Amino acid sequence: FLAAIEEIKPSLSSYAHMQLMSLYHRVGGFVPMMQQDKVGVVREMTLSEQYAVAMPRDTPEHLIGADEMTYYMLESRVKEALWLGDTALAADRAHRLTMLSPNDPRGWLTFGQVLVVAHDYEKALQRYMTAARLAPPGAEVAHFMAGQCHEALGDSESACSAYLSALDADPLAISAAESLLTVASSIGASGILAWASQHCESLRRIADSRGLPPRPEFYRQARPHDTVGGSPPV
Repeated sequence: FLAAIEEIKPSLSSYAHMQLMSLYHRVGGFVPMMQQDKVGVVREMTLSEQYAVAMPRDTPEHLIGADEMTYYMLESRVKEALWLGDTALAADRAHRLTMLSPNDPRGWLTFGQVLVVAHDYEKALQRYMTAARLAPPGAEVAHFMAGQCHEALGDSESACSAYLSALDADPLAISAAESLLTVASSIGASGILAWASQHCESLRRIADSRGLPPRPEFYRQARPHDTVGGSPPV
């Protein structure tokens, strides 16, 4: 693929060439990652960042495109840092992500994930609530993870409210329903407990009838005190 890029380079603008090179090295990070080659992953991802940052931003169209490429690159570099076990570096990159696009809830969800991995639940909660305010997309994820943070901080009442908000955003979110069942029982909220029991049973019947979960959920259900596994870097 690199040879193909070099072959057509004379016909490419500087913008298009740097865009392709940034993408090439970002995808190229998969190879050393599968080989557990940390040095190789950092090398490829650093090159991806260098090309993304250097992309021309001389027109409004180029500015939007270059910032978009930089955003995706930073998302990957957050995952890279988590894969390397460096939560401080991941947090720094997640912060840059939110500064690049402060109204995009995805960046705040990513920042929240990093802080959960670092066991900083108070700050993670703040990021998830920001994501919830900016959503959609991702409102159900933001509220669910806010509930997880509240639980880790020992605030079951607030966790209960967060899970209810998650279910308001996505009534088929089985993880939120099951977590609501647990916290409602712990705080003695009999009315919510009865409703959550019925709702969980309904969702299980839906799952059984389909042979699948009610809806694929794009978050991993885990208590915040668990260490969330690092994702591939790209």
